[in-house]
Amino acid sequence: MIVCDPYFSVPVAKEVNLAVLTSLLNGKFAYSVFSGVAPDPTTGSVAACAHAIRGMRGCDCVVAFGGGSTIDTAKAANLLLAGKGKPLRDFKVPAVADKAAFPLICIPTTAGSGADSSKYTVVMDTETNEQMLIGGLGALAVAAIVDFRLTLSVPSDVVAATGMDALAHAIEAFVSRQANPCSDTFALSAMRRVAKNVEIACGAKTCRDHATFLRAREQMSLGATEAGVAFSNSSVCLAHALAGPLGGLFRVPHGMAVCMVTPVATLYTLREGDGKQRYAECARAMDLLGLGGVSRTVLEEALLVVQLFRRLNKALQIPSPKQFGIPQEEYNTALGKMAYHAELSGSAANNPRVPTREEMVALYRKIYSKI
Repeated sequence: MIVCDPYFSVPVAKEVNLAVLTSLLNGKFAYSVFSGVAPDPTTGSVAACAHAIRGMRGCDCVVAFGGGSTIDTAKAANLLLAGKGKPLRDFKVPAVADKAAFPLICIPTTAGSGADSSKYTVVMDTETNEQMLIGGLGALAVAAIVDFRLTLSVPSDVVAATGMDALAHAIEAFVSRQANPCSDTFALSAMRRVAKNVEIACGAKTCRDHATFLRAREQMSLGATEAGVAFSNSSVCLAHALAGPLGGLFRVPHGMAVCMVTPVATLYTLREGDGKQRYAECARAMDLLGLGGVSRTVLEEALLVVQLFRRLNKALQIPSPKQFGIPQEEYNTALGKMAYHAELSGSAANNPRVPTREEMVALYRKIYSKI
């Protein structure tokens, strides 16, 4: 079964059209196509995908061809089928989803989610509007085919949001309480690649030539995959905890939501606790200290990461929740629920500084009009 979104099932997708993939299968393998992927997976769209897979006679493999939403949908449907009737919410963290119904092959067409190399999937429960984090070996692909050329038709706004999500994956994996030498290796490499190339890949900087642009897109694909390996072996932290409810309650695309909250979440983390040293190491890894031997404290070095996210958000035109169009009254009414869902995700507990629910409400207030 090939899982994709509607965009890839029609001819307008040019070189990333589904026909590129099916031409390799025709006459060799029987296949069916499910193209009902939603922009951000829901329990309903996942159930529809699972139904399609179940209905395919002789299905022995699932191929996810698309961006993070497509891959997350295929993963979740595969877990749902293995659960033999259990609702998807039974698999959310802290449960461990280690059993999949079929082998999964991922072919990502964006560079950011890291879903092709991670053991996690995120699905919105339409009954509760909770963005459920589901993780385990059952959500891990047996193979990923990562070809940056499949990302060349992706528009710059999507490249920006997904690329910044990859940068947050790498940095949070490195500063997480779950960090380890293995995850550190992938995280440091990923953040170097993404920080250096995201603006060029979006066209926000003038490229010397087309080869420079292609090189940037290639580095983004590699960095996103490395970041997925990093947070799968460590974790994400506060920024992703805060971002989830913005998607669940206000339908903010995931990568954009992560961009919205990361500067405020990072600044909160640095004000107390022992996370400063790790963030300072991130700043050094991304060459944010500049030249000239300027003497800085560890905190001053760490704050360069906050400055980086603010600069990139502005350069890449990432909106605040207010600019996205969320009415302030609705936002304020949802503060308590957002903080509850953020706490429920478990990701905030991995942060170097763990916030209370009341502190998360205060963070959401700051986030509303800031980037």
